[in-house]
Amino acid sequence: ESPRQKPWHVTWFLNGKRQDEGKRWTYHPQVGEGGEKLKEVKVEVSDGETPPVQRIWQVRVSEENRPPVIASTSPKAGTVEVSVGETRKFTVDASDPNKGDRLAYVWTMDGRETSRGKNESWRLPASLAEGEHRVTVDVMDKEGLKASTVTWNVVAKAVQVPPRLVKAYPRNERLEILVGKSLDFSLTATIPGRR
Repeated sequence: ESPRQKPWHVTWFLNGKRQDEGKRWTYHPQVGEGGEKLKEVKVEVSDGETPPVQRIWQVRVSEENRPPVIASTSPKAGTVEVSVGETRKFTVDASDPNKGDRLAYVWTMDGRETSRGKNESWRLPASLAEGEHRVTVDVMDKEGLKASTVTWNVVAKAVQVPPRLVKAYPRNERLEILVGKSLDFSLTATIPGRR
């Protein structure tokens, strides 16, 4: 309040940078502003004739721990078809909004943990049996907060192997026959892997 009925001029500063004017100002820290270094909030009040009056506050901004965010996956989450014996790489691109937070990846297949650590990718084993399998990955920060679980439904199908020709009669592919005569044809084939 001014005893001389002269209007006061009020200016707010954050770390030396002018922010606003008026009796009130609200500080809304942004993501990434947290840390050990204190912020300085200062207000200057002046009537334009006398030296300004100041008040300074030291403010520590603490970062709230937020869960990791998954940006993309490869292949895309959902159904993935593979052939039995085929290996397939699964990859997750994730980040943490909290600076310096390390991420851990937990990969499971059919409910059993197969890998844990800093592995952003995982390989489907070549020994995968025919049928449907479920592959998941959880991405967690050091305090255990996790992003949404990513799930792939893997359908492993047996490889369809065509039969193999063993013997064909006649051997020649170009033949000639007289009208009224007969020509015998025969073929022997096997399916690989069968006896």
